[in-house]
Amino acid sequence: MSKKKSPLKDLFNAVPLSEPLKTFKSNVEAIDVLARMSLSTIGRRKGEVEKWQTENTQLIEDAERSLQESKDSWRQFYEKVQRWIKPSNRLAGGEKGQRDEQKSLNGLTKAHRALIAKQKGLINRLHSLSRNYSALLDRYDKQSEILMPMVFVYLVAIWDAFVLDTTRKILRSHPHLISTADDKIEVSKSFLWNATSEEIRDYLIEQKVRQLGDHPQQLVESFKDYWGINWEASTISLNDVIEIRARRDIWVHNKGVINQQYLNMVGKDASLELRQVAEIDTQYLAQSLRKLTTLAIYIHKVANEKHYAGTD
Repeated sequence: MSKKKSPLKDLFNAVPLSEPLKTFKSNVEAIDVLARMSLSTIGRRKGEVEKWQTENTQLIEDAERSLQESKDSWRQFYEKVQRWIKPSNRLAGGEKGQRDEQKSLNGLTKAHRALIAKQKGLINRLHSLSRNYSALLDRYDKQSEILMPMVFVYLVAIWDAFVLDTTRKILRSHPHLISTADDKIEVSKSFLWNATSEEIRDYLIEQKVRQLGDHPQQLVESFKDYWGINWEASTISLNDVIEIRARRDIWVHNKGVINQQYLNMVGKDASLELRQVAEIDTQYLAQSLRKLTTLAIYIHKVANEKHYAGTD
């Protein structure tokens, strides 16, 4: 998903912004902004940590090099002094002078060991920081991995809501799909006794909306055969919509892992294999966002021309 240009730019310009497209527009724009801002924040913070990690790595290299140089310099100094204070060498003050020199050398050795210990402690702390940076980077990568599927699942939920809201609105204007039906439903006597004719109609509409929502193929056929809205006449392939919804299902129910249900839904167009993870990256999310939005605009435009005109 590009940070510079929204995939939704200018899509809504040529269509009346009445309901339910108005709500859909508001929601998908919010999703678009949410994804962009979240990815930008994660990317910025990850970049900062990577910079700190690079600087810390340099500090470790410098500290380890300094430690080795200190050890080498001390070894050379120690060996030189040891040769100087050997009994075979003459020292001012004789044996007493030799003992004093050895005592001084022992003191210097102790001080040097304390310095080495301090340098090693610093290096250990720097290594600990490096591990923390690695953990932070892993956390930011995980956030990106989780964010995309969450946004994607919400996108498809918004799309489903738009389609069912459109179905509901069309049925209110053109209820012949219900008024000419002879199938039976069960309602309680108390509901019929207390309900107004408008409440009964609303109840029947909701029943029909739920029925079509549970049978996607029947829903698409109803749009085409009863309401003159052929989804396949849009620029978006119906197979793409099927794949998007199938991928949404496996992220909700199977952690994104391809199962047989996904393969059955997508059919011969499936490009993924059984047990493969169906990734949701920024590119796939942006493409899905644009496809569903384009199809929603097409559906609303035709519905407005054939069913909504003058009703809002």
